[in-house]
Amino acid sequence: AGFAEQHGKEATGSDDPSRFLSKQKYLDLFDTVNGAFLKLLDEFPETDFGRPSPEALRKRFPTMGSLFVLIASHPMMHAGQVVPVRRALGKPVLI
Repeated sequence: AGFAEQHGKEATGSDDPSRFLSKQKYLDLFDTVNGAFLKLLDEFPETDFGRPSPEALRKRFPTMGSLFVLIASHPMMHAGQVVPVRRALGKPVLI
């Protein structure tokens, strides 16, 4: 199965470690995706940030600029998901 199948809604109930990548592979994947995003951002014309986003996303993210903000901030949206995992593992509170 590909990444989407392994990590889609249908797979959310699995705690089977064999169904996941290693931590290093996830970190490498994050670096690859983030690098591609930064390259795209660097090459994207500043004048196009106000351009309408793709139709399917326009209701929530009306402009290309708002779409870039979503992509840039998306990892922080998931940061809270780490808290219950850390607590379940008995890790200390960090803040």
